[in-house]
Amino acid sequence: MRPVLMKLEERKSCPLLREFTEVLMVGQVHLEPGEECGAHDTGEHEELIIVLNGKGEFVSDESFPVEKGCLVYVPPRTRHNLRAMASALDYIYVVASL
Repeated sequence: MRPVLMKLEERKSCPLLREFTEVLMVGQVHLEPGEECGAHDTGEHEELIIVLNGKGEFVSDESFPVEKGCLVYVPPRTRHNLRAMASALDYIYVVASL
């Protein structure tokens, strides 16, 4: 296996690096104002969310604002959602199995 370089596309939601990784799930998400990714559970996975642009809200047992430059760690077995607020929200997620 060799290192892989991939250029991110603006305003696109899609999985990334699927054919290259062994345990990671990586994706790029674009949400328009008011849109959300949908509540889901991490199950037996850890998730990392890296906000690239915009402002939004991370919703779980606690809710808090996120914006460009924020990094959110989501532990296993955590139900959560992410929604764009007044502006579009772009982020990368990285999910790894335990």
